[in-house]
Amino acid sequence: MVSTGDLRKGIAIELDNELWQVLDYHHIKMGRGSAQVRIKLKNIKRGQTVERSFQA
Repeated sequence: MVSTGDLRKGIAIELDNELWQVLDYHHIKMGRGSAQVRIKLKNIKRGQTVERSFQA
């Protein structure tokens, strides 16, 4: 997988052995905690959409 800094809207990534397109990307900085990246993904093959969060 690509690093969270390389994620941008419109790119395709491989996650869990499937291809996903990034529909939306938000970098969220917590007050005293670590930052998070929330992305909305669309499965290219099946059309399913999911939201995932990753540590930045």
